[in-house]
Formats: sequence, C-alpha cells, structure tokens
Amino acid sequence: MRSRTSQVSKTSGRARAPLPDLREHGFSEDLLERIIPDGISAPIRERGIRDLVTALNNFGEILPESMSPEELVSFVRSSNAFDEYRIRNNLGVTVVFRGEVHRAYPGEKPLFIAYTEGGELQDKSVLIGMLDEGVRLAEAMQIKNILWDTPWDGGKTIVASEGKAYRAITTVYGEEELEDYVLGKGGVRFTRIVEGQDNQEHEDKKAIIEDWVASSITAGVLGRSYIAGPDMNMSKDMMSVIVNKAFAVAEELGIENFPLATTSRSIEEGGFDHFKWSVTSRGVVEGMLAVIRRKKLMERMGIDTSNLSVIIQGFGDVGSGVAKIIIEEYQRYGIKIVGVSDRHGAIYDSNGLDYDQLMGIRRVLEDAEERGLDKDRIHTTDLYEGTVERRWTAAAGENIDELLEQEATILVPAAGPNAITSANVGKLKVKMIIEGANNAIERGLERQLHDNGILYFRGELMNGGGVYTSTDEFFHFMMERDRLREHVDEYRVHVLDGITDLVISNVDMVLDRLEMEPHKTITDIVYETTHEMLERRTERLRHITPNLGRRADADVARSRGMMPKTMAITIAASESAREEIAYQHADTLTLYDTMQGTYSRERGQDIWSDYLDRRRTAVYILGKLRERSVEELGEHLRDNSRLLQTLTDIIRTGRDHPVVIKNAIEAIGNIMGWIPERQREDPDSLACQINEVLKGNENHPNESIRFWSKWTREKMGYLSVADNH
Repeated sequence: MRSRTSQVSKTSGRARAPLPDLREHGFSEDLLERIIPDGISAPIRERGIRDLVTALNNFGEILPESMSPEELVSFVRSSNAFDEYRIRNNLGVTVVFRGEVHRAYPGEKPLFIAYTEGGELQDKSVLIGMLDEGVRLAEAMQIKNILWDTPWDGGKTIVASEGKAYRAITTVYGEEELEDYVLGKGGVRFTRIVEGQDNQEHEDKKAIIEDWVASSITAGVLGRSYIAGPDMNMSKDMMSVIVNKAFAVAEELGIENFPLATTSRSIEEGGFDHFKWSVTSRGVVEGMLAVIRRKKLMERMGIDTSNLSVIIQGFGDVGSGVAKIIIEEYQRYGIKIVGVSDRHGAIYDSNGLDYDQLMGIRRVLEDAEERGLDKDRIHTTDLYEGTVERRWTAAAGENIDELLEQEATILVPAAGPNAITSANVGKLKVKMIIEGANNAIERGLERQLHDNGILYFRGELMNGGGVYTSTDEFFHFMMERDRLREHVDEYRVHVLDGITDLVISNVDMVLDRLEMEPHKTITDIVYETTHEMLERRTERLRHITPNLGRRADADVARSRGMMPKTMAITIAASESAREEIAYQHADTLTLYDTMQGTYSRERGQDIWSDYLDRRRTAVYILGKLRERSVEELGEHLRDNSRLLQTLTDIIRTGRDHPVVIKNAIEAIGNIMGWIPERQREDPDSLACQINEVLKGNENHPNESIRFWSKWTREKMGYLSVADNH
C-alpha cells in the first residue's frame, strides 16, 4: 500500500528545537528499542531517537499526572520518528499512544491518542487542559456519530500554536479487536493560541496545518484511522488546505486510493459547505422546535410556548446560524432572541434584540467566510447599534459570561466547552439548554440541572448536523470524485431534510424514554441508548449476518466497486444497530395507522402541528425499520406488499403534505434497497411499478420530492450515481 522509496520533497526550512540529551530526560536507547525499526541508517536512527525523546518529554508535560519514562514508553503503539520522508521534509514527529495513557480521564478510554510535536512553545499555559478537552470531545463524537446514523467512531484534533510552532493531539475511539473497521471522525479545533496572538498570520496557520497533515499521514493516522472536519477557527479554506496537502503527500508516498482527508471544502470544490448551509444550526433549531411541540412536556415544565425567548452564547458559525434560521423560517413561533455574545462581548435585552441588526451581523460573517478572512476578528456586539438593557465588553475587563445568568426560556451555548460550571449553574434562569457546542456543561452537573427543573439536551443529541453532512459528502466523493462539484448544491436539500427528520426522531426517542423513566436525566438516557447502539454494532461486526452482508453488497454495487467492502459492512452494522435500539419499542401497526391519517389544509394543519409531526415520523420510522416493518405488517395485514403499496399510493396521489410524501419516498428506498437486475426489468414487478411512479416526479416543483425520488431510484438500481445527476 505504502512505498518508502526515494520520493522526497524539499525541506520546509522551519527551525527545530535543539535536540535533547537522552540521559537528561531519563530515556535510553535500550528503553526505546522496541519502537526503533530494524535496518535504518545511523543518521536516521540518531535523528529519530532524539525527535522521539523530545516528543515523549513534551507529551509528558500535558499529562495531568507524572509518569516515568518506562511507563510512558510502555503506552506507545507506534511513531513516525524514524520515517525517512518525515525527517527529510523536517516534519513534526507524531507518537501514537494507547488511550490508557490518559489514566486520569474519568470517561471511557479511547483507542489511541496521537501526539504531534511541532516545535517549542514559549507560553506553556496554552497546553493546560488540552488533553482533557481533546479526549472529551472525541468521546462526545463517539456518542454523536452513532446517534446521527453515521458509521464513524469518535475522533477530534486539538491544536495549540504559537507562531509556526505547535502541538496537536488527535484522539480516536473504537474497538481494538475490530480495528480494521475503525475510522474516527471529528473536527480539527484550532483554538489554543497564546494571549496576544489574535492576529496570528494566515501563512503561519497554514504551515502548521500542512505540517500536521503530512506528519499524521506518515504516522498512519489521517486517512487510515481518522478523517478530519471543520471546527473552531477551521473553516472551508483550511479544509481545502488539508485536502490538497493530504493528496500531495499521498501521491509522493505512493499511497493508492487515498480517501478524502477531511470534509466541508467550498461548494466550488465539491464540498458541502457547513457554514453556508448552516447544517449544525439546523439540527439545533429543528431539535429545539421538536421539544417545544411536545405540549404535555411544556405544560409540565411550566413553559409558555406563546412567549419564548432565547439566549445564544457564541455568535459564530453555529450561533449566528441558529439566529438566521429562527428569523428567516420560524418567526411564526414568536421566539425572541434576547441575548447574544462572542468572546469579545455580550448584549442582552429582555424585549428582544433587533432582527435586522442580527441578520446584518450574520451577513458580515458570511462575507468574511467567502473572502477567507478570520471571523474571530469580528466583534458582534460592537456591530450591534442602539441601546440594550445590558452590555458587557471583554476589553474592559467585564465578565461576558454573565449573559448566561439572564432570564430566557432557552439557552443555546454555541461557543467553547464548560460554559456552565459549578460556579454559575445555580444562577441560571432558563428552562431549557440546547447545546450548539459539545460539552458546554461541565461534567457532573447533569443531575443538578435536572433537579433544578432545567431540561438539558446534550450536543450529541442536537448538533450532529455537521457530522451527518460530512458523512454524506465523504461517501458521495468516494463514488463520484471530481464530478461531485457539478451538482453539489442538489445535495443541500437531501442533507437538510435528513438532518431535520433525524433530529426529530432522536428527540422523540429520548423524550419517550424520559416519560417511562422520569427519574433519569436526559444525559443518562442518551448515554445508555448510545452505549446499547455501540454494543449492538460491535456484535454485528463480530458476527456478520447474511442480511448485513446483503446490505453491504448493495452499497458496494451502488458505488460501482468504489466503496471498500469493510467500509460497507461498517455502514450496514452502524445503521442496523441504531435502527434496532432506537426503535425497539416501536409498534409497526400503530405507526402504520398513524401514517394513514389525513392531511387537511382547511383545518390549518401545517408542518409544525403535533399531528403532522407524528405522521411524518411514523413514515420515517417505518422506512428505517426496513425488513421488520414489512414482515410484521405482512403478518398483521395478511399482505406482505401492503406497506409498500400504501407508501406508493401516498406518492402517486400527491395529496398529502410534502414532508410526508418525501418521507414515503425515502422509506421505499430504505425498504427496497438494491433490486436484482431481473426484477428491475420485469414490468409486472412491484419494484418496476414503484420506479415508474418515482420517475413521474422528475420535474416535480417541490425540490425535496424531486431529489428524493432520484435518490430512491438510484438506491434501487434504476439510476447509477452518475445518471442521478
């Protein structure tokens, strides 16, 4: 797979720290012997040992408890310290540790932690808490990924920088015994910059990211066990840097079929634009509204749904997107945005902030995104003109986090971790917290929030629109490569519809369980449910059933062989595990009866009525249950084709609400799957009849119905991915 011949590019010329004396740090060549490969030249051996010791010693600085050199080395899985390409190109050194190296971490231990050493930092305070942050965020991604119907394990990269020097930690979760199936996914967070470096040069940042990419690839991490993504201060311009550098390095090293190293490049490059599409914000808002529509819950919580207000902490990509969606699409809910902040300042007004001004600030952020400017230099509260009840300015030494303690119905923390701590949790005056950013609540405060009468909806449950979008992009790129850019905007509808239905389904699942077990917190239920899903996925991967194999074979066939079988099996196992656990209490006959309800415009029913919500979700779940739906309803109704016929009738008549029609189309795609060629050609087969109905939607005015019809025809085999567009 990987060639170690003479492909070598010019060195970067970046200065390296002085090489250490081994004895000074307690290391010896004998201690490192198991890491040193055989048959290398003396200069490579000497340089590799010294770089390795530097990395080991500096990694020891960020461990929360001291560890002897012998202990530290015992946790090393591998390193690129002796990689000739790395040394000749003067790249940072990466050491991959077993996850147990972070002995003090209270949560589940990761599969591995990869540490990249990229030069000396003068201000070591930037490293405080870095390891905990990276591991906790990766653990959150492990939970989020399975909830959001993706095949990924959890992953995350945290970068601390100073000029061109940096340290990076990449954490990946997964089962060691199933490591061939492990592919972690999570964003690269570039947030740890020493005080006074707010204006870090773009070229320095680019150099850091390119060095990390190259080092991570030579260490066998990026592109093999981990796929990156956007995160704080890492927008689409940096995603392009990652992809371009990764493909260049892979070509130099002779790595064939190297995957997309990250997602979310610009639309022009074939990427799915997270910021422009507001995909993470979409999940947050749609999930929040799904909660609000639970009338009995709102009454029990004493929440007046006719007088809703929101505080958004962090008016960046996610926070400003939440405001944009509320303002542009859901003003009929009467939601007031009463407070916003960024790290520079905060404003609050109980009467509601001016929507025009908030949208103006969002447009400034959009312009900066398009021009590749640093959005962190935009001061939200300075751009907001006029009088407000409260205004805080960080430059004046004021505590901008006091915004969190103001009155509102809902708090959306969309900034960094640990916004709510033991110091301010008792001062909250909100009824609900919807996390736009992962781990906004300090670990261990979930029960206190529950007991204080605050509904806390974790980010893993609500803000997974980004990883859902990245998954779609990754696999479409695998099947279409550069052709993806020709029609990428069509996928916007597909992605946003998918996010909406999935978050509504997740919220319903969790709140239904909460009704059955009200003594538990929402976090308890989310963790228990996802651990059940992960255990079930592990079982499926250990013992691959014929059904699972057929689902995987169908994906390989759809991709025209572009998708590796191991990846297809992982997808099938992940989907199957989520479906079985999420809908284990679903009664298919009840769902079928709910689906057959009528839609009446005369009665004023719209997409946001509780009644229509139940119907759209019933159709969605019946599709997700696949074979189980067909078998159980066939037994109840004495007709194995009744479900598919009913779904087809919903599509054919076109009298139902568009979201129900769209979900009926998706349900057919999930249930039917890949159709053998002889059945596709038989005009009397049900598959052929369904295809004709879907084909009639080629010019449908509703783009969701139009695009999902094409998706289902492609999934059934009547269109190839190329023909689909």
